[in-house]
Amino acid sequence: MSTKYSLPIEIVRGRSPIVTQEYGDTSTVAWYKSKGIDLKAHNGTDIVVSGGAVATYGTRLVCPVSTALLDKVYFTTPMSTQGNGVRIRWRDEGKLIQCLVWHCSETNQQGEYKEKDTLGYMGNSGTVRPEPSVWNVHAGSHLHLMTYIDNVLVNPREVFDFTKWYISEIDTAQAKDLPPFIYFLNKIRESLVGIT
Repeated sequence: MSTKYSLPIEIVRGRSPIVTQEYGDTSTVAWYKSKGIDLKAHNGTDIVVSGGAVATYGTRLVCPVSTALLDKVYFTTPMSTQGNGVRIRWRDEGKLIQCLVWHCSETNQQGEYKEKDTLGYMGNSGTVRPEPSVWNVHAGSHLHLMTYIDNVLVNPREVFDFTKWYISEIDTAQAKDLPPFIYFLNKIRESLVGIT
């Protein structure tokens, strides 16, 4: 690849992305196993926004290329470890690049997206730590970024330049902030889906 892309996040001026866990890290393998996730190493890069969980939750996730196809949408289901997310793909010098963004609070639908179009918002769906609670509803909010080149999982740093991201004039994290009571009711509702 000739060009590394900006991170697929739009952050209000004055804040910045912070990597909290690198691709390939093995320090949390035991924790993953305790949650029923069979990973030998971290399969993506975790990113938060400076300012903590409240600043991270609701941060806009955007298309990082001129044109990409959002071809898969993942939704939290009961007992899901993955949470909400989307997969986009595009070609670069004949190589198929796929980018998966996980733990969204909301995601958009399948279709073609242009650069800076909204893919979703950073959140804490699925298995995250610390786990959200009624007292700390934004706990665990982060972006889990996974990338593939020609269907082979690679370090996201091979595709993205971690010193570049999109600047927002609106603090979408604050705009998406939910009162704790409403957030907790939504989490209860999600856990009851499919139970009869």
